[in-house]
Amino acid sequence: MNDPDVCRRCALESPTCCRHAAGEERFCFPLPEAEYQALRAVGVPESAFAEEPNAAAFNTHLARLFPGAPVEAAFPAHGTHRRLATQDGTCTLLTPQGCTLPRAVRPLFCRIYPLWSIHGRLTAFENPTCVAVREAPTPMALCRLLGTDAQRVRAHVHTLRAMLFAEE
Repeated sequence: MNDPDVCRRCALESPTCCRHAAGEERFCFPLPEAEYQALRAVGVPESAFAEEPNAAAFNTHLARLFPGAPVEAAFPAHGTHRRLATQDGTCTLLTPQGCTLPRAVRPLFCRIYPLWSIHGRLTAFENPTCVAVREAPTPMALCRLLGTDAQRVRAHVHTLRAMLFAEE
């Protein structure tokens, strides 16, 4: 049931993980330095990135994704973090054909969305506009649809946590 086209279909019809309502860009997932460097190394232009002020609402959101992580230390109140750039709420890497980046070089968060893992438990974000969520109502069904598995999702979340919070 793997459907590599599901993200492209979603991008054509609705607000997605790649689109946010105006003003909601502050909740875009932060881009770890290692991922930024990897994207730059494959030719992604500097204009594809944005600096976002750290805000209390952002930190609260991140703390829910990474329970127990030192969010305030990694994203101090008067600092900034890097994220993918948006224009009118849409990721600048999104086209009508989907993401311009091959899946293998996309940021880890983008590769596994709408899947996530908290304390090793596979889960999925509640997003009624996400075509994948509508077509595959359970995390395991989402894994199959997106061509991944629970172990890979857990590994990517673990890697993101380590990159964002300098944890082993």
